[in-house]
Amino acid sequence: MVFNLGGKLRQFVKLGEALDARDWHKAADEMVNSKWYGQVGKRAERLVARMRNVKN
Repeated sequence: MVFNLGGKLRQFVKLGEALDARDWHKAADEMVNSKWYGQVGKRAERLVARMRNVKN
């Protein structure tokens, strides 16, 4: 996401909160609920799947 968004990644406030809380499923949900997800295609699907599979 940083590659595509750069500094604009900071605008994903809820995603940032989920990451800070180490709530990987919520972070994945926030990724899916963004314009970025629709614009990036298969790469977004792969990144969301990786996020959902993070082990604490």
